[in-house]
Amino acid sequence: MPNGHRVYKFTEYERAGVREYWIVDPRPHQQQADFYVLGDDGAFSPAPLDENGIYHATVLPHFWLKVAWLWQKELPNSQLVLAEFMLSVPELPAEARAAYQAFYNYFSGKQ
Repeated sequence: MPNGHRVYKFTEYERAGVREYWIVDPRPHQQQADFYVLGDDGAFSPAPLDENGIYHATVLPHFWLKVAWLWQKELPNSQLVLAEFMLSVPELPAEARAAYQAFYNYFSGKQ
């Protein structure tokens, strides 16, 4: 549960039925990302990262976030990120998968 000035907003979003809530604090030496999902009881509960430090959104199908990206000095290449997202979609047609794989290989230097 967030503390301080964040409690009010957290409570308001919970009461309003917001299904997923992210709190990202980018301040140096305080960098933190917390994720919450609204339960059937109408209360937020913490949502974990997977073993690779990735948060998988519950509201946006197939959307995920590598939390480490938030703290990099330089943000990752947006084309590479898009290719990674698309390659993680199981229903992606084979032709599109091949195109995004080529895109990924090009932008990651794995040509």
